[in-house]
Amino acid sequence: MTFRQLIAHLEDRIGNHQIPMRHNCHEIRDFIDADGVHPMLIKNVVRRIYKANRCGYLDAAVTSRATLDALACIRAEMLASPHTDLDEYHLIEAIYTHSRLHFSSRNARATAERSTPRRGTGPKPKACAEVIYLVDPEKAAPAGLISE
Repeated sequence: MTFRQLIAHLEDRIGNHQIPMRHNCHEIRDFIDADGVHPMLIKNVVRRIYKANRCGYLDAAVTSRATLDALACIRAEMLASPHTDLDEYHLIEAIYTHSRLHFSSRNARATAERSTPRRGTGPKPKACAEVIYLVDPEKAAPAGLISE
């Protein structure tokens, strides 16, 4: 998943009024509009995720560990501050929860895809059942064992 895809997913889940993303932007400084409900918090979140994943551009890959660690740090700072706005705290909780759920569902799908055999791999199925003889049918049974 790329940085741009992650922020677009969060915008879709949480709302454009909270995360006003510019989809056709190419620079991190212009990536988030200033007309969101909590623009300073969102810009901080976006920049910290970007830096934690060492992104050099908006379509760089992000990892769950670096992303969730960055969000956990912001969460901890907000909890420690006596001036944290309750709405901002709920927003960071929503961002953290949606990010965690999105990464875990992607990991579950990737694991399932790796463990499911692909069509055309493995042994070729037989067209019909194969008879396995316990006794060689070509050899006759000793006299007296078979009664007719």
